[in-house]
Amino acid sequence: MTGRFGSDVRNPCKDDLRYALDQLFNEADPDISQAAYETHPDARLRWGQNNGPLFVLTVNRHGRMTFEQWAGQAMDEVMAPPCHRDNVSAEDALLFWKMLIAGDIPDLQQIFEPHTAPR
Repeated sequence: MTGRFGSDVRNPCKDDLRYALDQLFNEADPDISQAAYETHPDARLRWGQNNGPLFVLTVNRHGRMTFEQWAGQAMDEVMAPPCHRDNVSAEDALLFWKMLIAGDIPDLQQIFEPHTAPR
């Protein structure tokens, strides 16, 4: 997982996931500038096997979540175009990240199918 400010956590626990989402959705620093928001707009979780596909769920502070599917860890061959969901809450983002960690890829693929995702 890569947090909003670029910190990487391998094998994140639920508390790590919540902390990353809190940084996005519950900004507590009154001095943060719009430029800082633009520089650090999102957090992402990657899941995959060493020689298999890689799946990435990225969420930004506006509640837009993107699901990417790559053929390998190098991220040089796309398996499917990125799909998006808007108006994702912190709780939904946490649920989707937990699903990714659990390897529930078919369920995520269905949730993020373009015809089922709200626009």
